[in-house]
Amino acid sequence: LETIETKVRLSAELMDIVNEGGLANIDGVCLMMAEASDSLSSIVNNLKAMHDKLLQDARMGGTWVITLCPARPDDAPAASELEVAHA
Repeated sequence: LETIETKVRLSAELMDIVNEGGLANIDGVCLMMAEASDSLSSIVNNLKAMHDKLLQDARMGGTWVITLCPARPDDAPAASELEVAHA
């Protein structure tokens, strides 16, 4: 999520520069915005799929435990932001 936030923030900053006439290359801005959009779309699609799976299992009497992981320092090993385990 930090990477997406960075891309969105940088895109906004670059758009300000472009709007002020300080940058002629709008292609780089559009590419960065598209990458951020793709990343956000991917997260939304994954959450929708997870939601559908949880609903399906709930209808069948299954139980799920969802744990939101706390933010981690940059030097910590990569870990899932959202962990889902079947109980």
